[in-house]
Amino acid sequence: MSDESTATATPADPAAAEQATAPTEHPPAAIGTLWLAVLALGWLALTVRSTLASLATHDHTVSVTAAAIGLPAAISAALVGGAGIGLAARRLFRAHPERPIARFSAALGAGFLTGVATAATLVLTSTAEGSRIMVLSGTVAAAATIGGAIAGIRAGAVVGAAVAASLALFLLTLLRELFTSPLLSLFGADEDPVSLLNAQRWLGLTSSLLGGVLGGLVAFGYLRRATRAGGAAPRWPAYLWAGGGAGLMLLLTEVITRVGGARLLALARAISEGDSVFQDLADQSRANAALVVFFIGAITAIIAFGRTLPSPADDTTDDENTGDENSGDESAGGAKPGEDAKVASAD
Repeated sequence: MSDESTATATPADPAAAEQATAPTEHPPAAIGTLWLAVLALGWLALTVRSTLASLATHDHTVSVTAAAIGLPAAISAALVGGAGIGLAARRLFRAHPERPIARFSAALGAGFLTGVATAATLVLTSTAEGSRIMVLSGTVAAAATIGGAIAGIRAGAVVGAAVAASLALFLLTLLRELFTSPLLSLFGADEDPVSLLNAQRWLGLTSSLLGGVLGGLVAFGYLRRATRAGGAAPRWPAYLWAGGGAGLMLLLTEVITRVGGARLLALARAISEGDSVFQDLADQSRANAALVVFFIGAITAIIAFGRTLPSPADDTTDDENTGDENSGDESAGGAKPGEDAKVASAD
């Protein structure tokens, strides 16, 4: 009777029972969200101040051109700022991963409020013509709201890695702007317009390559630290998207710029044929830079992740050591029956 009851109590499928009793693993959460929010908000404030300074002119042509040039930078800063502040807002629900609607709503609301505050600052403090500043502020508000929506997705650590990589890319861009003249001279720029154009192209390509490598390494390091803090270990696609996150932010910035700022860009192109050519070249340059940052960043993060995986030689050595230990145990265990038999025959 006891054997039958024991057999009846044993589950028919141990794997199914283990899966039923095992706790559900969640992806790693974003870490350092408060610092990300502060840095992203600081960069957004710096970008807004720079945009307002460029718009502080009474000349219509200069004001339109300045607004068109500053639009992508303002949108990029608002997008990353909304994502960073959204990540900080979703910390309220980090202990309740089963509430995706509340988590998404908190991040989306934080991004929306960031966009509204930024747009209000632009409208109230700018002296530019009303229609231009309304287009600029509305597009920036939409970008911050989209950033908050991105922060509300389940893969919080991946979004945090993308925000951290974008902030590193912003720092690299700031350094490039501070040292533009010596860098152009380094690439062979002189009084010849052709040499200046070639130097600008090489500087842009080099900046994109360095930005991709830097973004990939920053995203990889962030995701590794987030994994150590808790959560299921992410697979290689998570590192791919995290490494290319800064490039994805730039690509999304380009989409928002061309859709939301289409009217402002059309006004800038209508000034003259030269302005139209300049805007076309600027659009192409930004798109190419975003693609380079995405692919180089993704490849860099994947390579860094691959370096952390155990090599096949290590796996083979571990298997051999395990086999030797098992064979030693079997030989030691097999000697006992023989010894018992000898003792029995002696008796």
